[in-house]
Amino acid sequence: MKLKNGWMLVPALMLGLFVTALMPGCSVGDPNDVTTVANGSFSGNYVGTQNGVLVAHNTGNPITSLTVSQSGNQLQAVDNNGILFKGTIGDILGNGGTSNASSSGATATFTLTGATTAGQSVTITGNFKASGSTATMTGLWVEPTLYSSFSGVASITPVSTSTPTQTATISVVANPSNEGTVSGGGTFTVGASVTLTANAAAGFTFTNWNDAVTSNPRTVVVPAGGATYTANFH
Repeated sequence: MKLKNGWMLVPALMLGLFVTALMPGCSVGDPNDVTTVANGSFSGNYVGTQNGVLVAHNTGNPITSLTVSQSGNQLQAVDNNGILFKGTIGDILGNGGTSNASSSGATATFTLTGATTAGQSVTITGNFKASGSTATMTGLWVEPTLYSSFSGVASITPVSTSTPTQTATISVVANPSNEGTVSGGGTFTVGASVTLTANAAAGFTFTNWNDAVTSNPRTVVVPAGGATYTANFH
């Protein structure tokens, strides 16, 4: 009877917390500290930290590791016994969460459901917390007649936040086209230096570029969006 009463107390407390969170005026955190989970991944092989096991107490075979795969907010995990668990992950919170899950201090809540090797249904709720390229998985393991703590650590791959290289096209034109030739045009990285050259045909002379620059050859910096330079001949 004592175990039953102790067990019933847990959902009652959880319900009280849930209702309190919904009361008007209650703060649920700064929305500026939240980013969508798509910005990071906690995928990895989580190995137990409690004397070599992930779950302190469970029916069936011991749980020593859990291989987690994340796609957006969807989670899939397979334990060392080959049992599949499925669930979801919440938004990433905390320091560094705006870039990726592996940023130091980034955390996220999650839920997984599955079963033990003894056929008992299981719900796992808890948190992922990252520190560099390492993530810790902690929370509560709940079976119909048993609940327990669990903890595991995994190496995770940082999500790239580098900005893709931006390119632009430099076009070079001869005016008139029969009085000379030009070179140096093409597609380049924005910000790169490019040399443009105007070569007058026999009997003709290079005058200037369309922006009144008379240097030849000349060096230009590739702007975002590209540019066209016309060499004038006469």
